[in-house]
Amino acid sequence: MAEFSKTTFYEQVLLNQLFSKEPFNVPDVLYLALCTGDPGPDGSTASEISDPAYSRQPITSWTAAEKHESGSGSFVQNLLDVDFPQASVDWGRVAYGVLLDAPTGGNAYYKGAFDVAKEVLAGDIFQVPAGELKVVED
Repeated sequence: MAEFSKTTFYEQVLLNQLFSKEPFNVPDVLYLALCTGDPGPDGSTASEISDPAYSRQPITSWTAAEKHESGSGSFVQNLLDVDFPQASVDWGRVAYGVLLDAPTGGNAYYKGAFDVAKEVLAGDIFQVPAGELKVVED
């Protein structure tokens, strides 16, 4: 499982929207990027997978719940499996993910660490099973 939290970019967007009444266009789709290094508070993709076969995967189905297991906050989780293309080269130890608003480039909204990092070798397929990616609000 992975629990993702807001990036500094998205925190600022929400504050500006609420207190300064700045408009904000909600992205149609969020894409999951895989990283081998910690994306930090900004959701940096500097350590995103570099493989011609790799591409960020869209997550289009989410389900919401009012309470997180810890008893505080609400969350959403992926409703369907998220399957990445088969690795054509070794990806290294995939330990983090970032949710962005574009298949390349884009703005980072949420980031987090996977509970279990996975060493992805050429020929492997990385999958995030349904319900394993949680975006938590406390």
